[in-house]
Amino acid sequence: MANLNNATVAAVAAAKAQASSASGRPAAYALSARIAVQTDGNPKKPGTASYDRFALYYGAETVENYIAAVVAGGATRAKARADLRWDVERGFVTIG
Repeated sequence: MANLNNATVAAVAAAKAQASSASGRPAAYALSARIAVQTDGNPKKPGTASYDRFALYYGAETVENYIAAVVAGGATRAKARADLRWDVERGFVTIG
């Protein structure tokens, strides 16, 4: 493997962060990006973990706040990000 300098490593990391996955979804959202709920009420089934995680959007202003709240509730960062992508794709929340 070739030796890479710090600038090259940083450029590759930035490109990956902006790249889209095979499905066309963003690979990641900026942690500082604002979250806006677009639904009246919680669209998830009451009594489920996804319902509880969706409720966390109402108290989170940014992606970082939402992920931190999900992790504090016992789920993983990966689960928080997967929920976020799912909810954005369905128009439940917007990021920006």
